[in-house]
Amino acid sequence: MNNKRFFLVLIVLIAIIGLTLTGCDNENPGTGCNACGECAVCNPNTGCNDCGECADCEPDTDCNDCGECEVCNSDCEHIPGEPQTTPATCIADGSTVTRCTECDEITDTVVLDKLGHDMDTEMEILTQPTYITEGEGKNQCQRCEHSETNSIQRKAIESAAEFKTVIEGLAGNTVETAYTLRINISGNFGYASTEGSLGHTLIANPNKYVNLDFSESTITEIPIFAFCKTGHPVQSSKNLVGVTIPSTVQTIGTAAFSNCSNLKSVTFQGNNLTDIGQQAFMDTSITSLTIPDSVITIGEGAFCWNEKLTSVTLGNSVQTIGTTAFASCVNLTNITIPNSVKTIGIQAFSDCDKLAVINIGTGVETIDEGAFAHCVSLSSITIPASVKTLGEAVFWGSRNLTSITFAAGSDITSFGDFVSPEGSNGNGGDSLRTAYNAANPKAGTYTRTANGTNWGK
Repeated sequence: MNNKRFFLVLIVLIAIIGLTLTGCDNENPGTGCNACGECAVCNPNTGCNDCGECADCEPDTDCNDCGECEVCNSDCEHIPGEPQTTPATCIADGSTVTRCTECDEITDTVVLDKLGHDMDTEMEILTQPTYITEGEGKNQCQRCEHSETNSIQRKAIESAAEFKTVIEGLAGNTVETAYTLRINISGNFGYASTEGSLGHTLIANPNKYVNLDFSESTITEIPIFAFCKTGHPVQSSKNLVGVTIPSTVQTIGTAAFSNCSNLKSVTFQGNNLTDIGQQAFMDTSITSLTIPDSVITIGEGAFCWNEKLTSVTLGNSVQTIGTTAFASCVNLTNITIPNSVKTIGIQAFSDCDKLAVINIGTGVETIDEGAFAHCVSLSSITIPASVKTLGEAVFWGSRNLTSITFAAGSDITSFGDFVSPEGSNGNGGDSLRTAYNAANPKAGTYTRTANGTNWGK
């Protein structure tokens, strides 16, 4: 019995000794045992070698003399050192960095925004400008070696006399190589028939093609016959290719640019122009036109015979479109009459061969005689209820017009003779007027067959 008790005690002792030799009981993760079975304390991510020393310590740790990992940074009470500054430059951020004097860890960083270039306001002239060419200059940064090259605008012409001198000094050129001249003048610059005026100078030098930019001028009108001389034959500035009208101009006089046959471009600046005079731009080569919102009156024949004109935008203040204002603009394809317009004048859009779309604003009261005569591409149109007067022969010769709609509420009080394309029906009037007057209500769409003479609702 005593022998059994002795062996049981011996077995328990052996088990206890075995546990002691084979591991560390209840130790924290991150520890390991050396070859003697002793726990050596190491940081996570490290291990212990056979001697119980930390092996492969992380950069921020080190091993003490006992083979234990000593954490240098995590428990360091940082003592800030002297801030070190890397200055910002024109193109790169700088910084101010503070490090711990004990562990060299960065304790604070301040970003210094880049400065940007501080360009010298005084330009170094590299090439002097002339009346027809821009110059070139250089600006230097006052902090670094960066420099910028900039153009210098052309010299401006400030009087009619200076204009004459410049034009006479230019070499002959073509429409395609037209010179662009800055014109900075004030006051009336004269009629083309006046010696020394701008128009007179251009007519006298027909082989000098120019674009005239009046943007900087303070003139309030373009005078009558400014670039067109009256007489037989009419003489005009056929070498004027483009013109910019300044925002100060309120009136463009009669025939100011009439018969300037190479005038391709007209730019209106601002919203002070109110009146475009009779034949102001008659018979030019303008291709596209935008009338400012300030314009109230477009005079008689103002843009007639502009055979290259394909696009017109009318401003929303126009009240009167004068007689033949856009007549014979044979390549104009569509027109929208704004609601501000009260009167569409006699033959205002007559003989516009390609005019296929006409939108008439709801403010129009009078469509005068022959306003849309011989518009052979027109097939349909709507007449707003605001119209009270349809003049004689409004659509005379518009042979493909087969549908006319009178808007709801229509009540025309003056319906002229020969309004429809085919003209008289033998009764001194036409069947369209007869059908309209007989209808109740008058609003609706009236049609006829192609080449037919009888209209019906």
